[in-house]
Amino acid sequence: MVDVAQNTEYRSQKSDVRIELDKGAKENGLANILFELIKQNIERRPEKINDIQRLNTIVSLSANDIDVSAFLKFADGKLMIEDKASGIPEIEITTDSETILDLCRIRIISSLPYYFDETGRGIIKKLFTGRLKIRGLFAHPIKLTRFTRIMSVV
Repeated sequence: MVDVAQNTEYRSQKSDVRIELDKGAKENGLANILFELIKQNIERRPEKINDIQRLNTIVSLSANDIDVSAFLKFADGKLMIEDKASGIPEIEITTDSETILDLCRIRIISSLPYYFDETGRGIIKKLFTGRLKIRGLFAHPIKLTRFTRIMSVV
């Protein structure tokens, strides 16, 4: 079952994983969407807990068409979703809001993102045309892969 405190904290009953929405991020629509998405992903697929437990990084996710950003701080089996960065992000993803949704729809096959279907090819095309920018893509590929697995709803 799920333990939710005022819709800003989620604790998995199956492990020590905790997801929190920072007080300053309550008015941030992107931060709220990410909180709900990750919470539901873990409820549906508990194997994603392993990636949260093993990920220690800060990820910046920015939707440039609606001028909003959220920062996801993974540390010690906890995820804090913030409105402002409390450290330097190792991975920075900047794109439009539609592409952020596409990133959540990427299929995972054999624990890796699958780029050979329509959604995957669209993401690759946006990377090459500059509509999707990922700083840390080559410097932190394992962290990015773990983050992608956590975000994927497919």
